[in-house]
Amino acid sequence: MLRSFYRKHFNYGEHYFPMEISTTIFMDKDTIFEEIFYKKPIFNDTFPEEVRNFEIPEDIEIEEIKW
Repeated sequence: MLRSFYRKHFNYGEHYFPMEISTTIFMDKDTIFEEIFYKKPIFNDTFPEEVRNFEIPEDIEIEEIKW
């Protein structure tokens, strides 16, 4: 089982970004704790042209993997 909490949200335009994320993973004989803290998030609003218009080349074979 896994439990995550998102706290102290930062308003960025129309979106909210959590400044603190804490996750607890419960396993049979152990528990894992993970905490992530953001201090000064920087958002990149503009992506290069090659990223915005990326297309997979036609000669590339795509394999679907089931989770």
